[in-house]
Formats: sequence, C-alpha cells, structure tokens
Amino acid sequence: MRNYPDIMRLPHETIFLINTLCDIVVRSVQEEVRIFFAKHKGGKEYIIYHMSDLLQDTLRENKAITNLEYANF
Repeated sequence: MRNYPDIMRLPHETIFLINTLCDIVVRSVQEEVRIFFAKHKGGKEYIIYHMSDLLQDTLRENKAITNLEYANF
C-alpha cells in the first residue's frame, strides 16, 4: 500500500483514501492538485479543497483504498 504523507507528494494520478475517524472516503482529481471529492457512506460526492482539515486528517490517517471500495462506500 502506498503512503501519501502530504499533499505535495501525491502522484499525478487518481488516488482513493479512507478516513475511518470521520467515516468518509476521498478521491483525488488527476489533473488538479487543489480539488478533491469526498463522500460519506452511501452519500453523494462533494468537493473539498486541498487546505481543508478533512483532507489533511485523511492524509495523516494514510489509508489507501481501491476504486471499487470507493464506489461501494
């Protein structure tokens, strides 16, 4: 499993992360380093920005998931 310790080290590809403390999943946007999408279990995606506490907490938790796990969340 890859580690994503901070936003500046994210690869230029779509990644999927889970934040178990907040019960959300996060998806990066391949071409855009400042915009991410998040969703709660069974909910719809919404935009979060790169400086949000939610994204920073998710990066600290550092748990990558698959595209399928994200879609089924």
